[in-house]
Amino acid sequence: MKYQSIALSFLLTCSTMYNQENAAMAELHQVLKTQSEFVKVHAAEYLIWLGEINKAKAAFLQEEKLHHNVPKYRVVTWRVLAQTETDPTMKKKWTDQVFKAFSDENGLDRIHAAETLGKLKLSPMNNFPDATKKILITEKENLYVYTLWASSHASAAAYEKNKAKFLDLLFNSEKEDLRRISAFILRREEKLSLQEWESLAAKALAEPTTSPLKRTMLNTTFATLPKGVEKKEEMAKIKAAMVKDAGLLAAGARIELALVLADKGDKTDLPLLQGMLENAESKGLYEPNTPLGADVRATAAYAILKIIKRK
Repeated sequence: MKYQSIALSFLLTCSTMYNQENAAMAELHQVLKTQSEFVKVHAAEYLIWLGEINKAKAAFLQEEKLHHNVPKYRVVTWRVLAQTETDPTMKKKWTDQVFKAFSDENGLDRIHAAETLGKLKLSPMNNFPDATKKILITEKENLYVYTLWASSHASAAAYEKNKAKFLDLLFNSEKEDLRRISAFILRREEKLSLQEWESLAAKALAEPTTSPLKRTMLNTTFATLPKGVEKKEEMAKIKAAMVKDAGLLAAGARIELALVLADKGDKTDLPLLQGMLENAESKGLYEPNTPLGADVRATAAYAILKIIKRK
């Protein structure tokens, strides 16, 4: 009887996860189909990262056709399309457009181009060394940080040198945007040494609870523990602080948390993510039937699928 009970519990769990997986995938396809601009971009990228490339590619070939003259948005359509290509020649078709937008000093989508180069791990230093150096010398705002990130992909040594600047911005900048972008870059790169990680962990835990950056710093700490390092007690403390009162989080904070859990979470996080997928406790924070609500659902769906598929 004991073994029958265990077997039944296992089957019910498998059935629940199967249904959850189907619902999450359906949500991603629905968001791709019904939303526009940057929310549509996010859904497309989530599908690409899950290996579901064809529908994302078809949708964004159409988006590029319709919006190739629209500053800012056109850059992210090229970003999506570059990720759908395995043929280097076809990929270059899209990345060359991004480089061109970056090189236009009077262009309206230069920041988006710099961010896209960072996300695609492409350095503008070889193609446009003078323009890149000029930004790094003269700019102090978002364009500077994204260009610094993109230029970090020139070599491993370049990233190691620039990583210290990202950490310094995160710890010491008086500008919230620069701190938040630096945290995001450090999460995406996941290349902290143990000493750097311990410093980040201490800073994150010590950040005042009233700080709008505390959760971002905790998320970044959780996402960047160096591989092969065991910090069970510290990680448990960090995660507990990350998910505390998650139902009170606004849409942007939910999206950030879901992305971290997509990469570093486990099956114990599925109920929390399911709540995000269902826009639970969103009243007064955001409206479910808005693009913002769709963005939360798409990100939660992606995280659910990543966790379920993780072996």
